[in-house]
Amino acid sequence: MKMGDLVDQTKSRPSKPLVTPSATASVPQGLKWLLLDSKLLDGEHVLVVFEKRWLTEARQAYPGKVIYFPPEIEELKRVKDAPDTIKFLHRIKKEFGAWIVPSNRERSGR
Repeated sequence: MKMGDLVDQTKSRPSKPLVTPSATASVPQGLKWLLLDSKLLDGEHVLVVFEKRWLTEARQAYPGKVIYFPPEIEELKRVKDAPDTIKFLHRIKKEFGAWIVPSNRERSGR
């Protein structure tokens, strides 16, 4: 699957992520985000934002990049041995402006 074949949906992002991300102890102090060059995604750059408060600034700095928060990265680690699954999830995020909700998160009100 070539990621370049996907439709750019940068204008149809959700207003806020479903996951409330927070900085982890392993994130160096003052780090807002990282821009990563993913070999798995054919060299596509993805943006990892460490706290929700930096989301708007990160989007302005790197418009059109698919954004991940630490809880989403943790969820992807669960399928790290299935590269096609990771590519599929990335495609869904990109096409629909979706967020990966951790499977251990309780669903309230449903």
